[in-house]
Amino acid sequence: EILKWSEHEQLDFMDKIVHRLSHYQLGKVDTFIRPMLQRDFISNLPAHLVELILFNVNAESLKACEDVSISWRCALARGQHWKKLVEKNVRSDTLWQGLSEKRHWDKFLNVSREVAVRRICEKFNYDVKVQREKLEQLILMHVFYSKLYPKIIRDIHNIDSNWKRGNYKMTRINCQSENSKDQ
Repeated sequence: EILKWSEHEQLDFMDKIVHRLSHYQLGKVDTFIRPMLQRDFISNLPAHLVELILFNVNAESLKACEDVSISWRCALARGQHWKKLVEKNVRSDTLWQGLSEKRHWDKFLNVSREVAVRRICEKFNYDVKVQREKLEQLILMHVFYSKLYPKIIRDIHNIDSNWKRGNYKMTRINCQSENSKDQ
């Protein structure tokens, strides 16, 4: 019986068999082996470890993580990773900070979940009372911030493009500083 063989003998036997299989047979073997080899490690980790791993992921990888499975999407929503990514960029980049103030989406940043949900509901005329459940709130926020991020990137691209083409408008700022009056 094959199960009584050593691991090396079993592998040699499998190697010989696999090399003799047709393409169709290999496809069938693949369909039942592939699920055995795939492990959803994110779903099996404690929440704080998932948080640490996903916090260090860039936007492109976050988008790819959303597409892996429902459990990964829920992990991203629970950790509010899109919101944290936007907040991190606003803290570290003056262009992001200026855009957040100019476009008025700074009011959605660095606030509690309750405040963010209320403000998102006000923006889109949603009934706040409907969004009572924590999961509903997390999903609402996740969708909002995951759609906000590409809008910001488009704005930045447009600003860069307009600047390079010389398509900008200069305005004089009335500065009420004492130092500027002397000059």
